[in-house]
Amino acid sequence: IIKVAVGYKLNGEVLSSPPAQANAWGAIEVEYKEFEGWNEPTVGIRKYEDLPEKCRTYVQFIEDFIKINRRILRNFAEFFSIFCINEQAK
Repeated sequence: IIKVAVGYKLNGEVLSSPPAQANAWGAIEVEYKEFEGWNEPTVGIRKYEDLPEKCRTYVQFIEDFIKINRRILRNFAEFFSIFCINEQAK
């Protein structure tokens, strides 16, 4: 399971980001969205569509959640492997 923090509460108050004060960290409630992991290897993959389906679901969520238009994705299974994942990046 991959857990992604998607929300925070402090003393019942919804926060847009984690509190900056370290003394509040112990009282924070974190809301998570969970994703199934994948056991398929990603080594050697150079095309987004070739990633395991669960991996693509996770990447799509991250893109939507942080409101970015992904251009490249680093495949950390091969540290120096970077590939384009949409046509606009070329």
